[in-house]
Parts: sequence; C-alpha cells; structure tokens
Amino acid sequence: MFKKTLLLIFIIAIFINLSAVSKTMNLRAGFLVPNDAKTGFIGGLCYGTKFDESISLYFSSDYFYKNYSKIKKIGFHTSSGGNNVSEMQKSADITNYYLPMMGNLQVNFPLRNEVKSYGSVGLGYGLLWEKVFVAANQEEDTGKIDDVKFYSGFNWNISAGVKTKLGGNSSIYGEIFYNGGVMKRNLKADDYGVTWDQIDMSGIGMRIGVELRY
Repeated sequence: MFKKTLLLIFIIAIFINLSAVSKTMNLRAGFLVPNDAKTGFIGGLCYGTKFDESISLYFSSDYFYKNYSKIKKIGFHTSSGGNNVSEMQKSADITNYYLPMMGNLQVNFPLRNEVKSYGSVGLGYGLLWEKVFVAANQEEDTGKIDDVKFYSGFNWNISAGVKTKLGGNSSIYGEIFYNGGVMKRNLKADDYGVTWDQIDMSGIGMRIGVELRY
C-alpha cells in the first residue's frame, strides 16, 4: 500500500505543477450504488489542468457515506386499546466511509457553442472504513461491540456527461459514472492457499457538479 500511496502523491504533484493554459476546479455530489454496500451519498473535489477545448487532466478525491441500522420484526400483539403493535429489534448500526482517489483523463466533445458532452477515465486507489456498533444488552453493558475495519484496494472509474456554461469561467454538468473497486483486508496464507475479506464497492452512480476555470 505504501508504494501505491507514494505513486498517488507523485501523480498529484504532477497535476499541481503542470504549466498549461488554465486550471480547473470541480465540486460535485450525487449517489453511488455499490455491489456489496447500501446506496449512499458521494461527493468530491477535482483539481486539474485544461490543455485546450478537448483535453483535461485532473486529480479527484471523493467521499462516500452511508449510515443505516439493521432492524427486524420479532413479535406482534394487540394492545389493550385494540391497536396492532409490532415488536421491533435493532441488531446493529453500520456506517461506511469510502474515499476513492484517482488521476483522470477527460475528453470533451462540442455539441453547440454553449453545450459539450464528455467522457473520462480514471485510475487510483480507494480507502474504506466500515464501522459496526452492536449493543446486545445496553443496561448490563454486555455483548457490546464497537468495531472499525479498514479496507483498501485499486480503483478505476469511467464517466460520461453533458456540461453547459454558467458564466465566462464556469459551467454546470451532470454525469453518469461507473466506479470499479474491490476493497480488501485481512490477507492471510494457510495450508490451502490465501484468504482475505473484501467489500465490492463497484457500482453505477449519478452526480451533478460545478466547474470553475481560472
């Protein structure tokens, strides 16, 4: 992981020091539907270099967040007032924090003077924290689990969208994207081979954003 993190820092440094016609900064937000996790919010920041009307290079760092509870029905009865009452149980509170960081290449395709379509590809690294809280008996403080597991892995991304001008140096855009990334931990070797735990954060998403040029 250290070598991959070092490579990512090197890529960021290249983008920041590139001497080109203009710099761009994007703020974006939307949602992601991962294969092995609940649908959640994803938002981020992009910073890079626009070489001309067609080609841009930028670094992106996004933040995915989802918090939910595991709740199930365990009983049912009728109250003295004749109302139907369901007995519910919350077995766990789960929070996922996911941080994909990538270097990206974007190609713009003019449609009209004010509207452009584009496509982009990105490669990088992802970090995932899964926090699980369980309180089996809160009064006696027994069976309580408050655990955070860390996962990481290679990340890639493809996207396509449309942008239109807001002003002379700003645009608004909407895009559909696919995030690819299997986050892993607990790599172990035994008599039968190698085992590990993984959460597949690959999935489709949509977002909108604002691009600023300076």
